[in-house]
Amino acid sequence: QNLAYEVQPEKSIQNCYAALPVDCYREMAIKLPCSKGEIMDIVHMQELRYKSYEEDLIRILARASSLLVDRCP
Repeated sequence: QNLAYEVQPEKSIQNCYAALPVDCYREMAIKLPCSKGEIMDIVHMQELRYKSYEEDLIRILARASSLLVDRCP
């Protein structure tokens, strides 16, 4: 029923906007940051948000970069 809960029950997010503000997603999609420093430069990104989603963010952004261009080391 709730795909987000089925995939990661321990985080139980109702929708993507509950995790991060839309401006964060928009800027990440444009810049495709590859490191913590680059991610922390994203508007509205805070240490607590980064720590909550660190592994997922880095994995997803690295995958997106590899599909579009070879940007991340």
